[in-house]
Amino acid sequence: SQILVDANLQVKGEKDIYAIGDCATIEDYWLPQTAQVANQQGIYLANVLSQDKNVEVKPFEFHSKGMMAYLGGFNAVMAKLPGLSRLTGFVAFLGWRFTYWFLQL
Repeated sequence: SQILVDANLQVKGEKDIYAIGDCATIEDYWLPQTAQVANQQGIYLANVLSQDKNVEVKPFEFHSKGMMAYLGGFNAVMAKLPGLSRLTGFVAFLGWRFTYWFLQL
């Protein structure tokens, strides 16, 4: 079960209550339940809450950075990346590994 929110991630029917990530679903705007979505929602909501209340807020819009999956051994798959539709095997494993190493910095 998920919490229904509007385009600004505010819980429907509530004032000053917000929900993000896996527990929230935007009405008429399905998003995958991934950390990528939750991270972008968190940044968006931080910006919204730090603004003056009288400023009009643009609705949340998700921008996919692609998908990656480790398949075991030295195999992985990378798909829907900007400029690259699909990559598999050892080269994708290297891309997957370096991406996660970079994220730990």
